[in-house]
Amino acid sequence: MPIADHVHIYTDAFKDSSEKVGIGCHIRLSSTSQSIDKVARLTDGVAVQTGELAAIRMALQNIHLLENTTSYRRYVRYLYRLTKHRTDLFHKCIS
Repeated sequence: MPIADHVHIYTDAFKDSSEKVGIGCHIRLSSTSQSIDKVARLTDGVAVQTGELAAIRMALQNIHLLENTTSYRRYVRYLYRLTKHRTDLFHKCIS
C-alpha cells in the first residue's frame, strides 16, 4: 500500500533561549486535505528530549482517537518535520 494512503503525523519539540519548551503535532489526513495542529507547553526548563517524547505521546493519543472515531487505520510518523509550521506552533504554545 502506498504511503500516500496513510495519515501523516509530524512531531517536534522546541526550546527557546528563555527555557520555554513547547511541543507540536501536525496531522494530515490521507483522503482529504484536512489537517489538525496540536500544541502544548511543557514545564519551563525541561530537556528538549522530554518534549520529543511528549510530542510522540500526543501523536499516539491522536492515533487512538482517530481509530475510535474514523476509518483510518494506517499511519506514518515523521520526526523533526514541522519546519513550515514550527514558528507558528511555537508562538501559539508559549503565548
